[in-house]
Amino acid sequence: MKLSLKQIQDLQAAAVEEVLAGKDRNEIIRQMVAQGMDERTAGRIVNNAVAQTQRAGSLNGRTVDPLTESRRGLQRNDIIFGATLLIFGVGATVYSYMAAKSGGIYVFPYGAILVGALLIIRGVRGRSADDKDVIDL
Repeated sequence: MKLSLKQIQDLQAAAVEEVLAGKDRNEIIRQMVAQGMDERTAGRIVNNAVAQTQRAGSLNGRTVDPLTESRRGLQRNDIIFGATLLIFGVGATVYSYMAAKSGGIYVFPYGAILVGALLIIRGVRGRSADDKDVIDL
């Protein structure tokens, strides 16, 4: 049975509602199989729904779209990598400046500093935009 992304999202939303209503996981799978879905696909949808409700419980009654969660992971990586580049750039500048005090040249890796700052800004802005995607239950 081929399902579109919209159909899968609708089925998962329905499964989340049933899990929140207290229905047994196996009962939800049997119901989906009875409607013509293969057991493996039904199991995946229900497992995702169970995981989503568990995450919702850990978010104090808030649920997050799975795409939002993956974007948050990328934004976290942007912030971490940006901070690393920024610290490296500033550290290299300070170290080379201190070494060049007695006469010599020092480096100013402005590329690393600039890219690091931009990555941090991109990560933080993306996180604040994703906070609008969180739905209170």
